[in-house]
Amino acid sequence: MKHLLYGLAEQRLYTPEPGTKRGLTGLLGFSYAPPDVDTLEYFVNAALLYQGLIPARAQDTLGLFAIFGEFSSDLREAQRMNHQPTMTHEAVLELNYMYNATRWLHVQPDVQGVLRPNGTGLVSDALVLAIQVGVDL
Repeated sequence: MKHLLYGLAEQRLYTPEPGTKRGLTGLLGFSYAPPDVDTLEYFVNAALLYQGLIPARAQDTLGLFAIFGEFSSDLREAQRMNHQPTMTHEAVLELNYMYNATRWLHVQPDVQGVLRPNGTGLVSDALVLAIQVGVDL
């Protein structure tokens, strides 16, 4: 039987006005999967979220994220044996802002830097610009 290991921690780090949702929250996550089970053996993510950075926009959230994944040692060995480029690791840095236009509509512009896309180093680092629109019914 194979076991996967994961954990997630979330902690409020700063509250400018006690009793409100405004403030800074930190997140830290980690997962491990045996190399013969998943292509990502190690995965770590960290985030800082600040809700209500602009006092008049108390429901909006600014997010800064860092994500790192290390590919499976079994995958790398199989790639070496087949004379393929080996996938070692990949990372993403992200900054976004969730703007709550109404109680039911939010718009979230997003900027991401992808470091070592595909994990081989053969693909140039990438800048990703995105926008997400959400409707809560």
